Amino acid sequence: MGQVGPSNSMMGLDSADNSTWRHIKVDTQGNLLVKTDVDLSADIEIDGTPVEQRGYQITSSGDNTVITTTAGKRLKIYRIAIYPSADITGDVQIKLGSLVISRPYSPKAGAMYGFNNQPNYSLGALGENLVINLPSATTTNVDVCWEEVSG
Repeated sequence: MGQVGPSNSMMGLDSADNSTWRHIKVDTQGNLLVKTDVDLSADIEIDGTPVEQRGYQITSSGDNTVITTTAGKRLKIYRIAIYPSADITGDVQIKLGSLVISRPYSPKAGAMYGFNNQPNYSLGALGENLVINLPSATTTNVDVCWEEVSG
């Protein structure tokens, strides 16, 4: 197959029985664009333990509580990613309670920031929530993979 560029596209099989084809394209900035039906918010398992995977949206400057921990439990954060809708000036703090576990600095619109510790994790203290502190009011999507564990 020849070179793929912004005006070209490739085809890819889309179904288990190989009966449906979907276009795969490259945009003018060289990004690969693929339409998919993969549910990235589905629950998954890590080492046989079911964990939650959910998407959230935060918009306020300052502390935004993303996950509230159940009384007597602790959060294990396996993966977290943020996607700001506009450029943010300053650092975004991703915290378990008051402990900063990641600090993307001046994240840009359209990019993904965060960490992936799987199969390891960041463990919060008893009853501490997952909080994201934004330096300015910016719509930010958050994807988190976590589980609650007993104290």
